[in-house]
Amino acid sequence: MDLLLKEPKLGEGELESIVVCKSRDYTFAAIDRVSLNYAKTQKVKAISLHAILRALWVSGNLSKEQVLNLIRQIEEKDQTKIKGTEGIFKS
Repeated sequence: MDLLLKEPKLGEGELESIVVCKSRDYTFAAIDRVSLNYAKTQKVKAISLHAILRALWVSGNLSKEQVLNLIRQIEEKDQTKIKGTEGIFKS
């Protein structure tokens, strides 16, 4: 994939997702700023996972405990640590 050579900081899956979002006019969602910023440079609408989780909490669709549980599930399944989650619940 030629994009991998141009953007070595991004994984193949991230790049593929950005290409799909661009071709289908979808919004790209991610945890990390590097891929979000790259998507924006490619004129792809992008939103952070933090913004999605905050919207779920602020709108009342999920309680704080449900959002925290969702974060734990994502971390487990993706074997990652989502940083800055305290910002999701700031008033």
